[in-house]
Amino acid sequence: MSNLQRIEILTTRDKEAWRAALDEIGTYSFYHMPEFHRLAEIRGEGEGIMPVYREDGFIAAFPMLLRDIQIHGQSTGMRDATSVAGFAGPIASMAEPPKDIVRRVQSALHEFLHETGVVSVFSRMNPVASRPRLLDGMGVCVERGNSLVIDLTAPLDVQLARYKSERRKKLRRLEETDLTIDFGGMEHIDDFVRIFSQTMDRTSADHSYRFDRFYIEYLLREMPDVMHIGVCKLDGEVISVVLDGFCGGIVEGYIGGTSTEHRQMSPSTILYDRIRVWGTSIGAKSLHVGGGVGGLKDTVYSYKLSFGANEMPYYTWRYVVDQPAYDKLCREAGGTPTDDIHSEYFPNYRDPELGARETVGV
Repeated sequence: MSNLQRIEILTTRDKEAWRAALDEIGTYSFYHMPEFHRLAEIRGEGEGIMPVYREDGFIAAFPMLLRDIQIHGQSTGMRDATSVAGFAGPIASMAEPPKDIVRRVQSALHEFLHETGVVSVFSRMNPVASRPRLLDGMGVCVERGNSLVIDLTAPLDVQLARYKSERRKKLRRLEETDLTIDFGGMEHIDDFVRIFSQTMDRTSADHSYRFDRFYIEYLLREMPDVMHIGVCKLDGEVISVVLDGFCGGIVEGYIGGTSTEHRQMSPSTILYDRIRVWGTSIGAKSLHVGGGVGGLKDTVYSYKLSFGANEMPYYTWRYVVDQPAYDKLCREAGGTPTDDIHSEYFPNYRDPELGARETVGV
């Protein structure tokens, strides 16, 4: 059997097979799921596929979006691959597979990408689930800062003891109030959209963070076993919300917000704490809360860190499949051919200064 024959290409129409492959791998995120890739397709972000490699009980998967490449508004007849926005990336059933298997995986993936006409690949990696070792020597994995992960395998009291002292004090004060926490789904959609939109307006959030009602409803409707809304109420009124996903052993806080009039109260503190407790109760191993805005160590980052989170390296994967075609695209875009895939923007022909709008690592 050739290396290429070991690869199966799944599309978002192959939902059951896609999910089965993820379950076979074991550790994965909601970002890896077919429904999340289908949502990206609906939003015009590319064609969702997942090449899956199998060999003697080992399995690896490479969820991605295939995109047509246009230069100055004109189709080039070529394509590149990227990941969904968020924390996806290649995953595998072994953290450190044998080097001979890694070689065969890379050979099969390269052959598939080349035959598909893919010029380059860019992928954000999941700090908990992704396997950078699988990509050793295949392009580069560039460290883009840290993301924050809370270990849920420790006893609850040990988890709480890891909080910063000021966060524990804040939590105790909130527990003495009339705040209540509830977890659910579509029944909380109106409150979620209202508070999330208000938060995005108040913080002047970038357009890439502003998801509309259709987006939230899609996640709750198509992934009801995975996506959940947590709400914090005061006297029956919802004042803070968060949308999180649980699958593959990982709880991940996605998006949320707090009403303007209750912002100083910091109700999200007790909401995040109860997500930690809930995640532990259902057997999750990690609570991934992300990082700061745009990958920065800002006040958002410091707030999340205060919950006793561990700092995990966050990588992006960059790979030039066809160097001559890549150089040609760079020239046509108005840039210069370069083999420096550590540069600020990748692929170079999508540099926003050349008229595109893709920023990597966020």
